[in-house]
Amino acid sequence: VRVYSRRGDDPRLQNTGFEATAGEYFTEWSEYSNFTNVRADPVASNARSGDGAVQMFGRFNGQASNNSGLFQELPAAEGDVFQVGAFARNRPGDALAGASFAQIKLEFVNANGQVIDAGRLRHTDASDHGYYEEHLLRRTAPPGTAFARAVLELVQQNNAAGSVNYDDATLRKVGATP
Repeated sequence: VRVYSRRGDDPRLQNTGFEATAGEYFTEWSEYSNFTNVRADPVASNARSGDGAVQMFGRFNGQASNNSGLFQELPAAEGDVFQVGAFARNRPGDALAGASFAQIKLEFVNANGQVIDAGRLRHTDASDHGYYEEHLLRRTAPPGTAFARAVLELVQQNNAAGSVNYDDATLRKVGATP
């Protein structure tokens, strides 16, 4: 269990530019992968800002489809309106192939850690160019919400090659419904 100090009056994601790492891991972020395919891009010039960015590719585990990614969550309550965003692109010289794609997700989680609502925005695939674009998704928290979770994800299809870069992620409360 990791505990981090966040401003209660204005919670925001930490390490949004992926500059801080602890060994192979991004500080403040939780990862789901095979522990080698979500990493700091070794080419500093691949960052959109600063000198850090995520390089994410598939697990190459023989399955028809597999997901890998990073997530971070903030306190939330029913009626809160949250927006998740990130800049993403096909990594230069290593664009996604086949039907693989990247997506951002905004998940709402209850006090027991169960995802009770999720929105997805598919954004980068084999047809995209290699320039960073910002992708944003906004949703309202349903009843039972305790946390809002930002998810940056790659979905690899049929062991297709390629990788994406993520940089400058955001998750913030932008309002509330009455």
